[in-house]
Amino acid sequence: MSTPKNSTNRVNRSGHLLWLTPAEIVVNATGQRELREGWAATIAAEFDADRFLPPLVSNRDGKHYCIDGQHRLEAMRILGWEDRPVQCWVYDEITEAQEADLFLWHNNRKTVSAFDKFRIGVTAGRTDEVDIDRIVRAADMRVAIGANSIGAVGALRKVYAHGPGVLARTVRIARDSYGDDGLGGNVIEGLGLVCARYNGLLNDDYAVSRLTTVRGGIGALNSKAYSNRKMLGKSLPQCYAAAVVDIINAGKGGKKLPGWWL
Repeated sequence: MSTPKNSTNRVNRSGHLLWLTPAEIVVNATGQRELREGWAATIAAEFDADRFLPPLVSNRDGKHYCIDGQHRLEAMRILGWEDRPVQCWVYDEITEAQEADLFLWHNNRKTVSAFDKFRIGVTAGRTDEVDIDRIVRAADMRVAIGANSIGAVGALRKVYAHGPGVLARTVRIARDSYGDDGLGGNVIEGLGLVCARYNGLLNDDYAVSRLTTVRGGIGALNSKAYSNRKMLGKSLPQCYAAAVVDIINAGKGGKKLPGWWL
């Protein structure tokens, strides 16, 4: 494979664009990751030509070998487009080792963080991200890193999966009970589980009053949660949910909630 050269102030690459059908391209398993049929099916279900990057192909020994893009090509086969041409970047007469090296280079990308994906999803107008952002802003907070903000977007997504109303209750209880200290991922997820399970049984104002006034505040909640984790080996969000229920039930008066582990 030749080294790209700068010609007439342009950066040229060794490969060239060529229209090929998936039927003309074979996969060399020694230079590829294992095919994940589920991922190929997802690409097929969400197919958009403008998001379909040209596969990388090696023209070697009279055959066209896929260097990168086998899931995209498999998606086309799923769609019945095995004989439909697609633009590919083709590299002529390179070695199998060079093919493997190109695959590694093209997959040596820095992973986009969950927070950045969420932020960009809001800009893109994606339904879930926009609605989660709206719910957090309605509670006078932001999805961000810093004071009066929630940066645990993974936790927000998990709680939102229980419904927008559950997320709205969760962030209000977390904020009113602990302020910034209550906006971490485990607390958000734990409270979200409580709001989802007990729904009409949970009195939000009473829950806030108990969580706010219990001796030790957020430290007491953390201690109870990690104690649950040590004794029971359950996930931290589950252990936080159990700790929240225990604190609420420990107060005098008020309607008791069924125990979490029941």
